[in-house]
Amino acid sequence: MSVSPQGITAYKFENVLIVGIEREAKILNLKLDQYMRKIEDGIRNSALGEPLKTQVLTNLDVISYKGLQVVRVRIPKQGHPSFVGDDCFVRSGSSTMKATGPQIAAVTGLFK
Repeated sequence: MSVSPQGITAYKFENVLIVGIEREAKILNLKLDQYMRKIEDGIRNSALGEPLKTQVLTNLDVISYKGLQVVRVRIPKQGHPSFVGDDCFVRSGSSTMKATGPQIAAVTGLFK
């Protein structure tokens, strides 16, 4: 656990710091259920393709991690590449980048 000079408590998990959602909900003057609805509405109104959008929305919840409330998004295994609008994204190490045509073809081959 570490505490920043601003008083933010964070727990290190692998290569990320977890701070929970309470702080941001409070800044926005929202209760946690209202904050979750805001996240759900953002996903619902996004250009994320189906069926992934519906799967994400039905697998979204809040869990407690070392006393902090954390949004958990469980993404089921997909049968084909997913798109945001007309764009497909791929992981490269710890980064996510917009896929090129050949990359989309290569990713599609992974689903066979």
